[in-house]
Amino acid sequence: MESDKITITTADFEDMDSSPRTPVACVPPIPLWWRLLSALLILCPPVLFIVTIVGLTTLRRRDLLVRHAYTVHYCCLLLASGIIWTLVAFALAIWMPSTLLDRISVTSTLSINTFPQLPSDNILSGKDIARQLSPLVVVVHHAGHHALFSSDRGGKQACGAGALALATHDGYLLVTSRHVVDALSGRSGIGEIVGVTLQDGQEAHATVVGIHRSLDLALLWVPRKQANTEYVQPIRSFKTIEVGEQVFVIGHPEGLEFSISSGLIAQKRGTGLIQMSAPVSPGNSGGPVYDTNGRLLAIVQSVFDKTKRPNAENLNFAVRVDDLLNSDVWILAKKGHTAIASLSSKSPSGSNRTYLPETKR
Repeated sequence: MESDKITITTADFEDMDSSPRTPVACVPPIPLWWRLLSALLILCPPVLFIVTIVGLTTLRRRDLLVRHAYTVHYCCLLLASGIIWTLVAFALAIWMPSTLLDRISVTSTLSINTFPQLPSDNILSGKDIARQLSPLVVVVHHAGHHALFSSDRGGKQACGAGALALATHDGYLLVTSRHVVDALSGRSGIGEIVGVTLQDGQEAHATVVGIHRSLDLALLWVPRKQANTEYVQPIRSFKTIEVGEQVFVIGHPEGLEFSISSGLIAQKRGTGLIQMSAPVSPGNSGGPVYDTNGRLLAIVQSVFDKTKRPNAENLNFAVRVDDLLNSDVWILAKKGHTAIASLSSKSPSGSNRTYLPETKR
């Protein structure tokens, strides 16, 4: 039995230590250049997804170690891409400027294709004015926000009003108060964006294309869906307006949208201000004042604050609009300059013709 024993001596160990060893090279399954290049695909998830599908498909015949390495690599890239773009989406939702969100959320065009025949040869009643001209009045509000919002009175509160002055084949020129634009955008600068809403619910963005140099007036432009019909709002010269004439106001007093009121021209103040007895309230600012022939006389500017002057009963003021036919008194964008020139050339008032006094009943 002793012959079956195996004896290992110190010499055997020395022989083992002295035997040559073959180094084993450790080659990474994924080349470094591909790791770096594929990492850039994190910025483009669709491309990364396609590369992952194609890459794993072509590795089906490779050994298990290589397939495992590539699978882990692609999974890490997809996970990192998902986390990065999720954080970007949250950041945009929280910090994206509200004006940019507004421009994305609202359509950019309006469509008005039916217009009244004005000025009327006959005197129009309040019912006629409401039916024919209310569709040409807009609510002016923050861009992208709903035109109307709840008020403490249980009704709706609108910011201001505006009136259509010109409709061409490619857009609409609206006139409103400069202080309405100031309140909405922080400043009444060329290129500022506000929202406008028609009586039928159409809503769009309007761009400020004109600011009057001295009067409380601003011009808005809204693109139009292609149409052949055009409209020019008849404008009444300030010097032809007489004290005692009946006028109509359309606006949104205290959020009561598209309300109509009537009154008399109480007085002409200075060279551009009209005092009238037609009731107005906050929400009427920027709204139109029409005569009984449907001509635009003025734009509502202000009302005396009764909380500061309790005895100020029905003292309301509007600004003349005949400067719509004179581009020299405006700060205009290119589109505004073109629109004013078109309005001046097409308006009956633009040919130095003075309107005759109103037709009597």
